[in-house]
Amino acid sequence: MTASTTVLMLSGPNLNLLGEREPSVYGTTTLAELVDATTRRAADHGLGIEHHQSNHEGDLVDLVHAARGRCAAIVVNPGALTHYGWSLHDALATFDGPVVEVHLSSPAAREPWRHTSVVSPVASGTISGFGPLGYLLAISAVADLLGERLALASAPPPPPPPHAHSRLEQRRHNQRRRHERGHLMSMITVPDLTALVPMEVSLRIPRLRVAMAAAGVDALMVTNLTNIRYLTGFTGSAALVMVTGDDLWFVTDGRYTTQSEAELADAGVQAHLEVPPRADDQRRIMADAAAGCARVALEADHVSWAQQQRFAGDWFSSAELVPSVGLVESLRLTKDAGEVARLLAAASIADIAFSRLRHRLADRPTEAEFGLELDTEMRRLGAADVSFETIVASGPNAARPHHSPGPRTIAGGDLVVVDFGALVDGYHSDMTRTQWVGEPTPTQRRMWEVVAEAQQAGVDAVHAGVTTGQVDTACRDIIDAAGWGEAFLHSTGHGVGLDIHEQPRLAAGGDVAIDAGWVVTVEPGVYLPEHGGVRIEDMVLVEPDGCTPFTRAPKESGV
Repeated sequence: MTASTTVLMLSGPNLNLLGEREPSVYGTTTLAELVDATTRRAADHGLGIEHHQSNHEGDLVDLVHAARGRCAAIVVNPGALTHYGWSLHDALATFDGPVVEVHLSSPAAREPWRHTSVVSPVASGTISGFGPLGYLLAISAVADLLGERLALASAPPPPPPPHAHSRLEQRRHNQRRRHERGHLMSMITVPDLTALVPMEVSLRIPRLRVAMAAAGVDALMVTNLTNIRYLTGFTGSAALVMVTGDDLWFVTDGRYTTQSEAELADAGVQAHLEVPPRADDQRRIMADAAAGCARVALEADHVSWAQQQRFAGDWFSSAELVPSVGLVESLRLTKDAGEVARLLAAASIADIAFSRLRHRLADRPTEAEFGLELDTEMRRLGAADVSFETIVASGPNAARPHHSPGPRTIAGGDLVVVDFGALVDGYHSDMTRTQWVGEPTPTQRRMWEVVAEAQQAGVDAVHAGVTTGQVDTACRDIIDAAGWGEAFLHSTGHGVGLDIHEQPRLAAGGDVAIDAGWVVTVEPGVYLPEHGGVRIEDMVLVEPDGCTPFTRAPKESGV
C-alpha cells in the first residue's frame, strides 16, 4: 500500500473486547469482524486498511505520528479517550489529512460525561450511532474527501495578493477542511430529539437567589416570558413569577392550568402555583408573595413606564421598587449540558437542511422559493420552527444585511447570502453562508475570500477570557486591510440561546470577557451595492482554550 491509498484505522481502549462487552450497547460484532468488513469496503474504493488497537494513549499517539506523510487518512474510534485524550487530540491536529471520528453507539444519548469529545475539534467530522455501519460510512467519506483533495490540489491557485502568501496558504488549508466537513454532512443523520440530555432547570432559581443577594434585593418579579421559561420550564404565553429569598410563586391563567403543573413538575421546580379566575387577582397574589420584602426588583429591560407606575401604586406600595438589569440574563450566558445539546441539535438540523438544498440555487429559484424550501426542510427534519425569518438575498439585495426574501429570481453572477436557523425545544441556531451562482467577478471572488479569512480569524480568536472587542478586531482588521472597512456594516456577533440575539454583543470596543460555556456567533460581512454582499457566520461554543463550532454546513462558495 502506498501513502496515497493507506487509511490508518485506530481502535482505542477496550475495543478489543467488542462482541462480549455490553452487547446491548456495542453490538455482537467482534473487532476482527469489524476490521475485515472495513477492509473489504476500503478495497472497493481502492484503499487499504492498516489497523491497530491499543489500550494505551501513548501507543495511539505514536501511531498517529508515524502516519504523518505516510498515510492518506485516519479513521479513529478513541473509546474512552474520546473524552479526555488531549495527547491524542494534539497528535491528530498535526496530521494533514482527513480524520474521521467513529463511535458505534451515540455518545449524545448516553451518560452526560460522554457528551464531550476532545477529538472532534480536530476531526474532519464524526459519525456515531450506526454500529458497524459507521465504519463503512467513514470509509466512503474518506474516499470522497481524498477525491476532493486531489481536485483542490490540481486546481490552479489564484495569484496571491501582495505580502499575503502565508495568509493564502492558511486560507487554502481552511478551505480544504471546510470541503472535508461539507462532504461529511451527508453522512450525519438528524439528531434524536427524543433523547436529548435533560436541562438543569431546578438549579437555576438557587443561582438566581445568589445573584439577587449580591444585588441587594429581597424579591424579583419576573415578567419576561423567556426568563420565566428559563427559570421554570414553562412554555406558555402568560405568566408572572415572584422569587424571594426562600419561596417561589408562579401565576398564570386558566388556559395553562394543566400545562404549567406538568411543565414545572417535569423541570423539578417547586412553586406556589396560582391560577386566579380574574386578572385583578394577580395583583393580590404578587403583593402577598412580596409581603415583608423591603426591596422588590423589576426587570428594567422588560417593564414599561406604565407598568412600573401601576406596580408602584397598586401592587407594591409598601416596598421600595428598584430596577434590575440582567439578573436572569447573566445566568443564561453559560449553557448547561442540556442547553448545549439543544443548540447543537438545532444547528445540526440547519446544517443538514442547507447541505441537502444548496444545489437548488443553481436551478435559479426565486429568493422566496428557496427560503420556503429551506424552512420546510428544517421543519421536516424535526425543527419546531425557524429561528427567525430566513434571509435569502441575491444580486444587489445581498448588499442589504437583513433583506427579506422576495420575488427576485436568482441569476448567474449573483452572490447569494443565506442566513437561517432552526428552533429545537426553545433553543435557536444561527448560521450564514454566501454562495455564488455561475462565475463570479474578480471583485466578488475577492470579497468572499476576504470575508472567509476574516471569519476564520474571528473563530480562531474565540476562547475563554478574550474580550468581545478583541474578537471583533480579529475580523475587522482583515477587512480593513483589504480596503473594505467601511463596508463592514454591523457588529461581529452575538450570543444565542432561548433568544436568537442574546448577550454578549461582539462589537468594536467591547470589553466583556467571554467565558467557557457561552455560545456566540462570528459573522463578519462586506456589502458593496454594485457587487452584492458576503457574510459568513458560525455559531460556536466557547471553550477554555478555543471554541467548538456548532454549525458545520459547507462553506464552498460556488454552485
